[in-house]
Amino acid sequence: MIWENRSKRILGVVGLLSLMLGCTTPQECSTRTPQAYAPPYWGGDSSASRSYQSISMKKPYCASDIVPVVAKETEDSTPTQQLTLQGTLQYALTQNPQLMAFREQHGVAAAGVVIAKTYPFNPIYQGTLLQAKNSANPVDNSFFNGHQITWEVQLFRQQKFRQQQAFAALTRTDWEIATQELTVAVNSIRAFDAYLYRKGKLAVSEEFLRLNQKSVEQIKDLVEQGKLKSGDLMVARAEVNDVQAQVNLNRTALITAKRDYYRALGIPEGSVEPVGTLERGVPAGQVEQFLAAAQELRPDRFARLAAVAEAEAEYLFQSADRFGNPQVGPVYEYDDARTRFLGAKVQFPIPVLNRKPGERLQALARRSLALAGVRQVEIEISQDVRLAVQRLAEAENWAENYRKEILPALRKSLSDSELLFEQGQGGVDVLRLLDVRRKLLRAQDGYLDALLAYTSALADLAQAVGDPALAMQPAALIKPDEPGKGEKK
Repeated sequence: MIWENRSKRILGVVGLLSLMLGCTTPQECSTRTPQAYAPPYWGGDSSASRSYQSISMKKPYCASDIVPVVAKETEDSTPTQQLTLQGTLQYALTQNPQLMAFREQHGVAAAGVVIAKTYPFNPIYQGTLLQAKNSANPVDNSFFNGHQITWEVQLFRQQKFRQQQAFAALTRTDWEIATQELTVAVNSIRAFDAYLYRKGKLAVSEEFLRLNQKSVEQIKDLVEQGKLKSGDLMVARAEVNDVQAQVNLNRTALITAKRDYYRALGIPEGSVEPVGTLERGVPAGQVEQFLAAAQELRPDRFARLAAVAEAEAEYLFQSADRFGNPQVGPVYEYDDARTRFLGAKVQFPIPVLNRKPGERLQALARRSLALAGVRQVEIEISQDVRLAVQRLAEAENWAENYRKEILPALRKSLSDSELLFEQGQGGVDVLRLLDVRRKLLRAQDGYLDALLAYTSALADLAQAVGDPALAMQPAALIKPDEPGKGEKK
């Protein structure tokens, strides 16, 4: 059966962590492609395995990419660790205390296998020692003694079914641990992206605060020269106060995002800062390919399948154990006439009043419940994958609209408005200039919102398929001559 190969189970548990760690030596980084997370039940030539090859990552991992390095020091000489996205996942999978505690369940399940392999019944010794006193008739032996040893024997292969149930429970526990690892990995990606999102929001608001403060100084000089009215200065200062409020709000939100990031990694305290970008590559593949990959990658599905095997083994055990077990063993007696008796004793229950119908019904109900859980997970896989692909497509279009159309148009409008305002040409006053700048600020905020929605959709797809690598693909290199993406020539 599937749970009898212990080496495969161990590989299944550490599969997700191995995917995050990638290669181990710098020499391997140039040639090795990361392998997809492979459950122990996989067949190497399955159609779903071949389908998944087209959507797996092509960029090789290197161990140096995920090792936290000390990049800088703060004012109080406290070293600051800068973690990339891969470093964040590696840290979370190895240091998260909730995950470390959850992994201890493997030891409990493994101990259950040891219990199942141990014979449950010990031999029972029973001895009788009697001394004759004040006997009316003389006896040859005044000290009567009898001895017997009985042992409960399992005749209906209960030991085999008990071991099958324990192995299935161990397999289920290992897959539940893999499910928790997947959850921690995806949550750490979400926390990483949320921190970068809040940091980007703060950077945009601080930049516009600096520009508005500079505009206030310029307008103040123009008012003193008599070129502008004092009302224009009041409007500019009001805009500075409005942006200052947004800066304070974004600083508070950044602290909250940092707390969530620390919690995802399991960092009690310290100075750790994620570094990276919200720009990610689009995973290649169709919905059917993602569905086929999810059927072979989702650890919760395999946990439910193992629960079915566990319930089946429990039912077989209850069915085999409903007749009870006989007790057999040798018997020896030495009576008062110095006669020795040597024989055997057999004792067995008569299964008339109780054949464990309730226990068997419970086992059948648990098996039906486990089968229903498998169907539920398969339906959820289909729903999660399809909706994640749809959301990813919409979020990608949203971000591309900002990147190619909205932001370039607003930057050009702001540049032209500032030029006309500095030249003193009519039609462009302070209110119009501030309005264009405010729209650009909102557009940059909207672009960050679109990027966060895009990375969230990638995380949803990674959770649905069961492969965090889908949310970690680097963005394609932007060609300088590609319109709307490269730098200005």
